[in-house]
Amino acid sequence: MFFGANKIIFQNAKELRNRETDAEKLLWGYLNGKQLGCRFRR
Repeated sequence: MFFGANKIIFQNAKELRNRETDAEKLLWGYLNGKQLGCRFRR
């Protein structure tokens, strides 16, 4: 964890990563495929 960060922030971030929409799945599938020549992380 980061210094001074609340545990709830990390729990919410994890939940949002697990509940992605169809549009987000499509976007990250495209970005993670390195089709743009760059690397992207969430």
